[in-house]
Amino acid sequence: MFSMKTKYALCACLNLARHPDRSSMIISEISQEGNLPQKFLESILQDLRRGGILQSKKGRNGGYSLLRAPSAISVGEILRLTGSFHLEQDEAPRPVLDHPPSGVDESNVSTLLKGVRGSLMKVLDETSLQTMLDHWETSRRPSQVDYVI
Repeated sequence: MFSMKTKYALCACLNLARHPDRSSMIISEISQEGNLPQKFLESILQDLRRGGILQSKKGRNGGYSLLRAPSAISVGEILRLTGSFHLEQDEAPRPVLDHPPSGVDESNVSTLLKGVRGSLMKVLDETSLQTMLDHWETSRRPSQVDYVI
């Protein structure tokens, strides 16, 4: 559903969010931790920096860090910055069906899908990096099993 660029951007941001104790991470650390191609990651991190998600510092203690708290960065914002998801309301309608069945009004189908896209974008805008990180951390914990007989 999302481009590789968007997946890498989300992964990189989540890796940075996982280390709030560190002031910054260099590209090779982000790449290695997320198993991401470093060359492609450089371009993505620059896009995120220009978009106000990350900040970068040069020098010995340089690297990338989140510009805002993970709770203040939405998944929808990252999707828009990476160009993976265009859901603008004034988007020109495109035919949904190449050959609509007899009696099916193409505009009704387009309206339905526009509503679906809008609902999806609302959820993505309301989901923060912190929410994703919390869910990921919770799902990684082994569940406790009670063996009482």
